[in-house]
Amino acid sequence: MCYKMSRWVLLMLLVITYSYQTNSQDVLSNSVTDELVINKVVDELLKYVRTAIKDLNVDRLAVPDLKEVFTGPFGISGEFNASNGSVAYLSTVYRTGDATVKYGKMVTTLSLDLGLKNLVVDYNNYKAKFLDIGPTGKMRATIGQNSVYLSIFLYYNIRNCSEELGLLVMDQFDDINVKLTGLDPLNWLLDDIATWVAKDFHDNIKYLIENTLRQAIKTALVTYNVCKFLPHLPFGEESNLH
Repeated sequence: MCYKMSRWVLLMLLVITYSYQTNSQDVLSNSVTDELVINKVVDELLKYVRTAIKDLNVDRLAVPDLKEVFTGPFGISGEFNASNGSVAYLSTVYRTGDATVKYGKMVTTLSLDLGLKNLVVDYNNYKAKFLDIGPTGKMRATIGQNSVYLSIFLYYNIRNCSEELGLLVMDQFDDINVKLTGLDPLNWLLDDIATWVAKDFHDNIKYLIENTLRQAIKTALVTYNVCKFLPHLPFGEESNLH
């Protein structure tokens, strides 16, 4: 009886041990795809990005001229032209939410949302012509709300890790406020001008910003090795990342 009981106890211990090992492997397997917040790592990377923007002299970028034809009161046509324009303050890029990293078997994905604290479009010269009225001056458009989504892929094995810029897209630009000097005779045109600026931003300017940020991030990644500071990679350093 005692012998049979001992065999039964041994069998139960074997079952429990197997179940524990299986569950442990499942937990490790699932943890590979868990998301981890890595704000400190990204904030450090963004310091290098801002430096790269200034070093590359791309904090202010030239933008195409703005040319529009409009219809005013009584169906009379007019023209609006803005020239010598630029979009500025790309070096104010910052993280707007938590940066997360998702681990996979061979690739890790880093994802985050960015924004520009200050984003303006300046035109040193504009001219509006309607009948015999032709005000001229300067124009500034301020983009109050903006957002840029960024992903970075990390391909790794036991010996090394390579970084690749994934998706970078400006997916929001709202609250556009336009101010012009000397427009008083044609103030009724202000809403149309804001619409033209928004359309030009969507069609042209946002792509200039995206391409410039890509260039700056690629430059920063050469200097700042993100792989080194991510935990759970074979060569990563465990640290307080939040």
